[in-house]
Amino acid sequence: MDYQKYLYAVYSSWLGKIIGIRLGAPVENYSSEKIEQLYHGKTGYLVDYDIFASDDDSNGPLFFFRSLLDKNELTSDDIANTMLGYIQRYQGFFWWGGEGISTEHTAYLNLERGIKPPFSGKSSTNGIALSEQIGGQIFSDCWGYLSLGDPIQAKEFAIKASCISHDGNGIQGGIFVAAAISLAYVNDNIVDVINQTLNYLDSDMEYYRVVRVIMDYYYQHPENWKDCLDFIQKNYGYDKYPGVCHIIPNACIMTMAMMYGENDFSKTLTIANQSGWDTDCNCGNLGSIMGALVTVDNIDKSWIQPINDIVNSSSCIGYLNIQTISQSSKVFAKVAFKLKGIEIKDDKKFDLPYSTNGFRGELSQQDGKLLVQSEKVENFSYYLGKDIYDSRYDPSFSALLYPNDIIQFRLENAEKVKIFVQDCQGNIEYSNVFVNQNEISYQIKTAVNKTINRYGIINMSDKPYYIIDYNFIHAPIVDIDFRNYPIDVYGPRYEKDYLYNLRNFVIHSGKYKVSDKGLRLFGDEGGFISTLCPCVINNYSVSFSGEDLLLAFNVKDYQNYDSFGIVKNEICFISKQQGIKDVKKMSNFYRENDKNTIVLSNKNDKIVVKINSDVFVIEKTLSNSIIGLSFEKEFDCMIYSLRVD
Repeated sequence: MDYQKYLYAVYSSWLGKIIGIRLGAPVENYSSEKIEQLYHGKTGYLVDYDIFASDDDSNGPLFFFRSLLDKNELTSDDIANTMLGYIQRYQGFFWWGGEGISTEHTAYLNLERGIKPPFSGKSSTNGIALSEQIGGQIFSDCWGYLSLGDPIQAKEFAIKASCISHDGNGIQGGIFVAAAISLAYVNDNIVDVINQTLNYLDSDMEYYRVVRVIMDYYYQHPENWKDCLDFIQKNYGYDKYPGVCHIIPNACIMTMAMMYGENDFSKTLTIANQSGWDTDCNCGNLGSIMGALVTVDNIDKSWIQPINDIVNSSSCIGYLNIQTISQSSKVFAKVAFKLKGIEIKDDKKFDLPYSTNGFRGELSQQDGKLLVQSEKVENFSYYLGKDIYDSRYDPSFSALLYPNDIIQFRLENAEKVKIFVQDCQGNIEYSNVFVNQNEISYQIKTAVNKTINRYGIINMSDKPYYIIDYNFIHAPIVDIDFRNYPIDVYGPRYEKDYLYNLRNFVIHSGKYKVSDKGLRLFGDEGGFISTLCPCVINNYSVSFSGEDLLLAFNVKDYQNYDSFGIVKNEICFISKQQGIKDVKKMSNFYRENDKNTIVLSNKNDKIVVKINSDVFVIEKTLSNSIIGLSFEKEFDCMIYSLRVD
């Protein structure tokens, strides 16, 4: 296997997915007639999103494979735990349309109740209408990315993932997408890809049969795709199938677009988008397949440049919600090689076409470097509501940079530059001027109660220069007083109201309210919130009042973290791994109407814990992780302050 060739194909495919989502999102669930009336056959992007917030079609592929970061084998239980670990409870990530209405919502509730896959997604559990909706198809791209040239592995992974929420044709759709992506890597004709992909489907299932029907229609009527669309609408429309968004009508649209698209990326996606129905899903899957087939070299730059290499998401781990297409492509490719027993180290930032890493300015990627021709180049550490177009899938973020962190840039041909940092209030600080230096760095001096919104470089000469690399050294000092703490307003959301986020924190579950007293956490089912990006922590302390609070550390996700604190008047150390809690009670504890302070200090690979006057030592470290606060059900507490250094 050639890593660079593989990476190029993964990047092309993943980029194609994001293009398709961005194209289809404005007209999701529109009819073809309505799209024609509104856009009169427009073939490019229908909306200038600039920074696109997040979408369920990209959320799934970006997170469902993550259990493979730590292991080389994959089970349905692993993927189910990943879903429970990274998805906010009843918010964001995918459509929470209600139990018995939304397939994913229903499957998530099944998993919480202890119903394991495949029973969590079986038609005998949820009914045929739910089990054959489109979700098994739209989230399966990642299994193709991990299996380029290996449709057997792609099929195996797709079944393990799709069965968590789907059954029957719902699983067949997952297989089709994953296998088609894997086969597009080793083919140059889309008809060959479809024919070979069908070998991995069950020929007795309707999914297989309708793909054949649409292919046969094309061979008999190759002139006009709109005639084929009429045929699909009359024979395989949504009115012929149960549920909100059945997979079969969309399988027909995808097959039609590939056949009539004639190996052309733009033509294929345009046909699918103008056909209506679930446009972002269909265009996203087609973008993956066609991207792998034609590669980025044959995708017009008008599709690519507006995206600016950005892929945002809406998991419950905030720093992971700010990613780039190029860097996440490298994660896919590295995992694919790890599955073959080959460890890859690739830290280059700008070596893929159009890989800007989200930097903004007058710039272009050239020969593995970023050419900067503008006075200012900047990037986001944290998104405010005004920075992103909408919040249809409830994105929330933790900043990538913090007070006391160090920003490093490696430049070329830079005559006179300085680094800048801007907080969420618009306050800007600058480094000293660097003259004829290619290795520059700056330690952030922003007040420790502020959140970093942007960072970048100011060019004080007229000469263009290159950014070769950039890195952060995390040594955060954060000191938060929660009295009247900022709430960031985003929107609109999927249901057209607005999203409100606690600045720099992501709420997995539970509720919160900010007042002049502090941050109140409450909820009938308990809750969990997190913040920071992975960093080494020396001290972590919280001042609060209430009966119940755990300081979470070494947080990977909601299913995996350590914590120490007070639960029902017991001082406890609780380690949660794969969702299973190991509880160690340390002592009885009781305070009434008093502020409590918990301080965790890293001392020689041990954590010294001080709860008011009680001191404990545990054999753990505050390692390279994020932090959080956890509270049990039926209790609430008031958080006065939080400090990390």
